[in-house]
Amino acid sequence: MQTMAKPSYPLATVQSQVITLKAAAFTASAINGGQIDLGLTLAEMIATIHSAEESDFYKTMPNNTIKGAFQDVYHLTTPLSDVAYTKFCLHPLSKVVVSFKRK
Repeated sequence: MQTMAKPSYPLATVQSQVITLKAAAFTASAINGGQIDLGLTLAEMIATIHSAEESDFYKTMPNNTIKGAFQDVYHLTTPLSDVAYTKFCLHPLSKVVVSFKRK
């Protein structure tokens, strides 16, 4: 799997989309990961993403379901001090938050 050293998408754009779209920005899998696995509310998940910084970036990887799309992976600290492995994608055929699960 090819990975890239810098994000495909501006973090500020990702954060803006998540704040605007709220639950609609998340895949069902990302909602389940945040709420069931990490015990967070949707508001806490959004706040976690809103507090992300460029230094939280981990890698970029191809999106396996959408040809030509990429997912930016960040390691984010949640309000409960867990680290969430979070994938973002800004492709028209994708939700913004593809994955939100315990690292």
